[in-house]
Amino acid sequence: MTSLLEAMRPEVEEKAICRPLREGLFHAVLEAYFARVFEYMEFTRLMLSSEHLDSFFASAPLRQCCEDLIALKFLAQLNRKDRDAVDQALMIISTGTPSEKQSVFFKLNHPYQPILTSTFPADRIEKAKLHLNEIGTRTQIWHTQKKLPPIEQMAKKVGLSDLYEFLYAATSEVVHFNVRIALRSGWGGQKDEFSFSPSNFSMYYQHFARTYSAYLLLRFCRTFRSALTLSSVFMNAIDSVEVVLESEIRWPEIVTFEEMNVPQNDNIILRALLVVKQDEGVKKLRSKHKRKRLKRRATS
Repeated sequence: MTSLLEAMRPEVEEKAICRPLREGLFHAVLEAYFARVFEYMEFTRLMLSSEHLDSFFASAPLRQCCEDLIALKFLAQLNRKDRDAVDQALMIISTGTPSEKQSVFFKLNHPYQPILTSTFPADRIEKAKLHLNEIGTRTQIWHTQKKLPPIEQMAKKVGLSDLYEFLYAATSEVVHFNVRIALRSGWGGQKDEFSFSPSNFSMYYQHFARTYSAYLLLRFCRTFRSALTLSSVFMNAIDSVEVVLESEIRWPEIVTFEEMNVPQNDNIILRALLVVKQDEGVKKLRSKHKRKRLKRRATS
């Protein structure tokens, strides 16, 4: 996989060059998130192998990358003018509100530090929120007031509910209070004595981040290939990423056999059948990709 990423990087760097006046604000945001999902996958491959880095702390960005894909696909339903207007409004809103919150925090906790206390005036922020209302009502794509719909609703609208529900459940566990995740980090050979550390499940989180960062990059590139004008060579590499994923017998689950102390089925015949089915799936996928490559050559 590392060699694939190295081959893909030059085109990612090329696409990450921003020309907002020519391409528009939405496209600039799309380029930014494209670079981020790629570099996150690079991080999971290159950095999580370090014995000094606990991969538990690197799994949360999966949620952000997932939400990026959903929100961008949702906004892609709009025409260019409306897409850019929505992003402009969101930029104003997301700058004004945090500046108010940081003013309160620093006043109470670090009052002598100079901070930016004013960004956009209140009437400008309110105007941006009303603009979201106008676009949503006119296009009939959303009906929430002064904001976009929740990510869950966006996911349903663009056919990504299964991806959202799975990764939301998985990543919510590492960013919110969760008793099971706390106890999962305890490991030991005796029933009455455990040692707690996130590193006890480090290999699991490493596998989880590596697998689903690749899956998200795959979905992102397939969704926005035309918008990003990704080359046939790049998409061939994406096809190879998919083959690597399909070749893995076990993708990380949210709740595992190991943490529940449940033995996996060691039936040799069943395992052999699973390997056969997987091999068949990989062969079909490679055949499908071969047909796609021929089609790309014909249309390039």
